[in-house]
Order: sequence, then C-alpha cells, then structure tokens
Amino acid sequence: MSKCLKVLFLSYYFPPAPFIGCVRTWSIAKGLSRLGYEVTVVTPQPDTWLNADNPPKVVEDCKKEGIKLLYTKHYLPQLIPGSVKSRRDFIGKVWSKVCREIAKKQHKDPYIGWYRAVEEACAHIKPEEVDVILATGSPFFSYDLAKKLSVH
Repeated sequence: MSKCLKVLFLSYYFPPAPFIGCVRTWSIAKGLSRLGYEVTVVTPQPDTWLNADNPPKVVEDCKKEGIKLLYTKHYLPQLIPGSVKSRRDFIGKVWSKVCREIAKKQHKDPYIGWYRAVEEACAHIKPEEVDVILATGSPFFSYDLAKKLSVH
C-alpha cells in the first residue's frame, strides 16, 4: 500500500478572501486532495479580509474535500490598504500611510506581516508531518518561506 503524500500549501490568497487568485488556489488544493494527497493550507484567518466571502461555507467545503486549514494571524495589516482589515478612521489612515512609506523606503515587501505569522503557525509542524511544501505567490516571499520551512 502506498503512503499518502502530505502537502503543506502556503497560500496567502485562499477562500474566503475575495480575490480571483483564490479560485486558482482553491482548485489546486481541491485537485491535490482528490488525487489522494493530504493537503494542509496555510492562509490568513478569515477575519483578516475586509470582505470575506462566507467563511463557514469555506470551512465546510474544505472538510468535505479533505483539506485541512491552518489559519495564521496577519501582522502589519496597515501595509496593505483596501484588502485587509485595519483601522479605518483618520488616525488609522494616516498611520497606515506612514507605515507604507517607511516600508517602501526600507524596501520591505508590504506582505511582510504574513511572513512571521506563517513561521509561528508552522513552528509546531514536525518534518515527518510534511512531504512536500507548495507555495504560491503573491506574495512572492512565500517561495523563500517554503524553502526556509523545508530545511527544519
């Protein structure tokens, strides 16, 4: 009997996030699961998004398809205006602008707040629990993160 391969799928954009890229990542996860892979998707928790599309249905669909979800936090949401929740009043908007300018001057990826969150969420995963790490971008540092996670 062959062993089921375990896939850790790093996907910033995954349902219920309201973006077209989620169609691709959902299809990949579902397809791998249907082919017999044990898929765990690492993605920001649904309350990260401004307009999440029916989070309970996504959880139900993932269970139905045999896909595990490992939700992460999202630090520095103010670096990504308009898609993730952050303070929306005048002070919040000014703070967000200041943070984006500082990050830009330091050549920091605006999604950097997810990097640390993924590391924290995956810290408990043992090497024998993962056969393959699959990453999708953007953010493109997901590939570097996959490589980093693979050597532990």
